[in-house]
Amino acid sequence: MIPLQDLAMRCSHPDTRHQLLTRAYNGYNQSYIDDKSSYYTGINAATMALLLGKQAEAVRTAMEVQRLCESELERAMMLSPSTADTNSPTTVGKSLYWVLATLGEASIIRGHFSKAATYYRRAVDRSVHTHTPACAACAASGFWVWSMCVVLTPALHCIVAVLGRTTSC
Repeated sequence: MIPLQDLAMRCSHPDTRHQLLTRAYNGYNQSYIDDKSSYYTGINAATMALLLGKQAEAVRTAMEVQRLCESELERAMMLSPSTADTNSPTTVGKSLYWVLATLGEASIIRGHFSKAATYYRRAVDRSVHTHTPACAACAASGFWVWSMCVVLTPALHCIVAVLGRTTSC
């Protein structure tokens, strides 16, 4: 099944796109409200809010998610400082990939583009050891980078350039 946000970004009809984004936003936002510890649903709610033009809400949620992810990084350092600080393919290392990618997305939403590039670079560096190359390429420069171009094209071209990837928006 194709996620609603993916269908929305492929849709050429503005009203249908808005309806699909709204449905995706409602699902992610309710899930995040139900579990404020889920950075996954939180960052997706923030991104959907941004794509729907709800910038203040997107930034507020991105800030909450950023705090969650920073706590995850701190926890990982306390549990296993040596593996959290390297690209070792450990359980801690694998989960940090997503934490770092989420921090990158939160930084984009907040308008902190150089910080986003740093987080994405760290996630990509980690992904070499924790995911397949195809997965790393998708997460680093795939669909979400393209879809965020709707809102943040100039900044994303900078991030994509820093990552050493090319894309067209």
